[in-house]
Amino acid sequence: MKRSSLALLVVGLLVLASAGWAIAARLQARKTDDAGTAKFEQMAMPMPNWLKSADAGVKETYIWAAVHQEELQYIPCYCGCGQMHDSNAACFFKRREDGTIADYDSHALNCQICVEIARSVRQGLAQGKTLSAIRQQIDKTYQARGLVATNTPMPPAGK
Repeated sequence: MKRSSLALLVVGLLVLASAGWAIAARLQARKTDDAGTAKFEQMAMPMPNWLKSADAGVKETYIWAAVHQEELQYIPCYCGCGQMHDSNAACFFKRREDGTIADYDSHALNCQICVEIARSVRQGLAQGKTLSAIRQQIDKTYQARGLVATNTPMPPAGK
């Protein structure tokens, strides 16, 4: 009887520890999201009405994409937009020659693949993966579907 009580106690402690780790991860993600939203709001670029009325998940992805342009410029898009865009970043925003955001691009508003790719990058970065590893996974996933990538440069070594 003592062994079963000890085993039950160990299982209970493991469940509590797992729950604690999950809560801590969510709090960290919320802090990151809050910092990203603040950075987005400082960009002094008013959100267009079409984005204000968009699905909350799409709007959140636009905000994240704006803050992570540097990362997304190394991630290709596979939705077929290669004639218009050079990376997943370009599906969300038009950039000036110096790389800064010039305006919104509504392309990703109704494109599940563009949003899905950006979310994959977000998840990979949150898991501590390198851009190169994230890019490899995205390439593998979408090439397996027979889709063609934009002509996007590879991430610099070490990224």
